[in-house]
Amino acid sequence: MTAPYRYKIYKIAKRNSDKKRTIAHPSKELKFIQREITEYLTDKLPVHECAFAYKKGSSIKTNAQVHLHTKYLLKMDFE
Repeated sequence: MTAPYRYKIYKIAKRNSDKKRTIAHPSKELKFIQREITEYLTDKLPVHECAFAYKKGSSIKTNAQVHLHTKYLLKMDFE
């Protein structure tokens, strides 16, 4: 499988803007490989106690709850 066929590329509208966000959706085969690698690495490497990514039972909601009553929140997109 060559690189152009590993991802379906499409654009969606950003929520509060006229700009578009590019989405690169991996194929089923590539997503399977990515999950296997992630599981292998997360079993071998420790995740910092402040991190929520890659922890079993953790979710976007779990992460958001930590920031619920904070005075400030910095939200950024990297390009």
